[in-house]
Amino acid sequence: EPVPAPATLRPVDPSRCTAGGAGIGGGTAGTEVTFTVTSADAVGNRLRVGGGTLVVEVIPNGLGGGATISGTTTDLADGAYLCTYTVPTRGDYSVSVALDGGPIHGSPFPVFFSSAPPGVSSATVAGGVSFGFNNQSVVGGFNTVGICRD
Repeated sequence: EPVPAPATLRPVDPSRCTAGGAGIGGGTAGTEVTFTVTSADAVGNRLRVGGGTLVVEVIPNGLGGGATISGTTTDLADGAYLCTYTVPTRGDYSVSVALDGGPIHGSPFPVFFSSAPPGVSSATVAGGVSFGFNNQSVVGGFNTVGICRD
């Protein structure tokens, strides 16, 4: 009987790869979300090495339209990839995830992003740094400023 190739030598099968985490479930517009893609071979065994090419695109759906958003991916070198993205406005989106040119299982993922709570706004400055701030005054304390990198 043939001996299966070690996980380091088996080719990835995008249709067997999975995604998990908040980023494939939606969130709040203007807030960075993340999810993880786990690579697998043709029979569904998890691969333990990285090196693949992962592409994440977030496509606005509905009447508002808008530009496609490219997600940021990080190869964790253990067969998993960390993905992050931020949508600018409330609405429905599709998160398309492809590994080595093929869509992963379940892609594209339909997601919904709600509006930021009242009094919270955000701005993006040169270099892709987003600042979120609460316009409500705080007596005897400090206002909180959140910073995330696109």
